[in-house]
Amino acid sequence: MPAAPLTAAWQPVDPGPAPRSPLLDSPPVIASGQLPAAHRRWRAAVEADERRLAAAHAQRPVWFPVPLGGAGVLPMFGGTPAAWATVIPTLATSAVAAGYARIRVVNLSPRDLFSGLRDRARSSGGFTLRCDTVAGSGSSVDLFSLLSADQLAVLIVDAYRTSSGRVGAVDATRAVEDVLDVLRVLSGPATLARLHAAIGVALGNRAQAADGLSARERRALSDYHADVVAARQPVADRLADRQRDISGLMRFRRSAAVVAERSGHGTRTVRTFEVGAGRAAPDVEIGRALLATSIARGFDEAVAGDDLLLVAGADRLAPEILDRLIATGLRPGKRLVLLCETIGDGLQRLLGHAGSTVSVFLRLPNAADARLAAEHLGREFTFVVNGVSIAEGKTTTWSDTLSQTSGLTQTRGANWSTALLFFARDFGRSVSTSFTTGSGITTSHGGSAQTTRTTSLGRVHEYIVQPEMFQRLEETCMVIVDHRTATLASCDARIPGSSLTSTLPLAP
Repeated sequence: MPAAPLTAAWQPVDPGPAPRSPLLDSPPVIASGQLPAAHRRWRAAVEADERRLAAAHAQRPVWFPVPLGGAGVLPMFGGTPAAWATVIPTLATSAVAAGYARIRVVNLSPRDLFSGLRDRARSSGGFTLRCDTVAGSGSSVDLFSLLSADQLAVLIVDAYRTSSGRVGAVDATRAVEDVLDVLRVLSGPATLARLHAAIGVALGNRAQAADGLSARERRALSDYHADVVAARQPVADRLADRQRDISGLMRFRRSAAVVAERSGHGTRTVRTFEVGAGRAAPDVEIGRALLATSIARGFDEAVAGDDLLLVAGADRLAPEILDRLIATGLRPGKRLVLLCETIGDGLQRLLGHAGSTVSVFLRLPNAADARLAAEHLGREFTFVVNGVSIAEGKTTTWSDTLSQTSGLTQTRGANWSTALLFFARDFGRSVSTSFTTGSGITTSHGGSAQTTRTTSLGRVHEYIVQPEMFQRLEETCMVIVDHRTATLASCDARIPGSSLTSTLPLAP
């Protein structure tokens, strides 16, 4: 079965306005003479009921936990030291409440991240916190005890491994076989001190009385030197390198002067591991590699119940150690949380790895990391305005027409007649004259004005969430991506103790 879901943050939900009183729907209906007094009583009852409803509404939860389910590997990217110091105790206390059988937190970063977890252990009292330190000046935990020969050889080689890939794997395998050849000669327990002395004898050095080797083992190692090491110079060179490596690792053995810090009192235990300051900068890097290798081996062990491993500074892990942790985290009952400062080239594969649909993004100040987060959430096609053109025009027309007419008409006529009588005759003449004149003026004006506006749209493939949003997140805010759904949540340390915080998540 998969491990129980964890809680790292809470999402806010607006409860909306307070409900109205149902008494508003039943005003008093009585005689008109008693209506004023009845109305006053009804109004007082309504106001009292609404105050009661408002008080109850104000106590409704506003913050709801966001469960982090999905596969066993949960990558978390970005964030500030203050945000990490808040997320770590939240996840640890969530695992305690969920009944995890083993809870371990590893800090590979140079930050102090466990102060909030110490305060939570002292205040809540639900668990006991043990803080172990691995340092070149002595450690509070013994990383070399109860190891088989194979485990001890791998631990020594991986702590000083400098290259990854196929070539690095071949060199590491050859180095492990050289160490195992020496360990097979020994008949007693495989410890770091005995192995250091055994390699010295195998290289031809004089055996010491206090080296912890028996006489039979010394003779067998001398024979191994004569038969193998003396005849093969590459083997001698590799064994000499391993002896120097073991000399460096012996500084990281458990020291009685270094005591693990304990806080809180509870039935369950949360263990933390971090690298302390060494005598030189290489000691810190070797301590990180040694701690990472030991934790990866321990995470691979079976546990009767759910097992949580939280690695802060996971981007500092070697690729082969990260692959081993991921492979273990995908097994039933295992939960691996990786806190990474950046999304590097080697960590992009964690997004959606092995079918996991859950990933968490805190503030990502780096622009490249913000783009990768936005790309993981996806894009969608949309239409945007990519051009606007405006054209204006105006036309005016006019015409003037002038016309004038004139005319003269004259008509003349005459008539006469002669009778048979003497001196009888008729004589007539007519003249008619007409004059016609006229003029006309016609003026016409016209025009038009036109304005044309053209808007063009383009189909683009845009981010669903812009990268700038990841860069501008508040320090305690995070974006939880699950099945292409982004939830904005907060990991503020004050939320769990608020009376407005729900213990149950929102219904899906």
